[in-house]
Amino acid sequence: MSMTGRPPRSGVVWSGPLHVRARPWPTSPDCAFLLIGASHHSSTSLPAPHHVGEWLSTLSDWGYRRVRTNAVSDDLATALHGHGFTVAQDLALLRRAHHDAPRYDIPRDARPHPVRRLSVHSADILDLDDVAFGNEWRLDAESLADALAATSSARVWVSRRDDTLEGFVVAGLTGRTGYVQRLAVHPSVRRSGVASRLVA
Repeated sequence: MSMTGRPPRSGVVWSGPLHVRARPWPTSPDCAFLLIGASHHSSTSLPAPHHVGEWLSTLSDWGYRRVRTNAVSDDLATALHGHGFTVAQDLALLRRAHHDAPRYDIPRDARPHPVRRLSVHSADILDLDDVAFGNEWRLDAESLADALAATSSARVWVSRRDDTLEGFVVAGLTGRTGYVQRLAVHPSVRRSGVASRLVA
């Protein structure tokens, strides 16, 4: 309970081999956003079924009527099915060996934006993300922070034309593996090479 006597709306739900926390889904206050640490790794597994039941009971006590998770591996999704979860959206996880420089023309003015300086651009980035993904799946400031914290280090690259933001990519690195955490392009400039340049 919080100091006001009301149940909390966010916080750590479970801490063990997995770190699990929850907060409101950005656009649906009655829906819990359950963030399961390292959930994209194939080696990640759920704890005993009664622990997952405790998570769901806690979220119900906090006043949530629905629960959504972050993106999870196929194995973790199968395990969650056993607790009544269904797939909200299928995501494709692509993999590529990357030993050589990318074979794209990267503009000379392309520069990474360190996370510590991102606040200057974050409002523009969130506005573009809303246009690109729609209200249900858009990032809010906390979700963007989660994406940046999901890897050991992270950077944001942006594409602008005449001071107008056309697209952005959140890219992270853990160990020797890089991740494209988020890629968004304004609908008016899709299929024009913006995304290819950002990924390159």
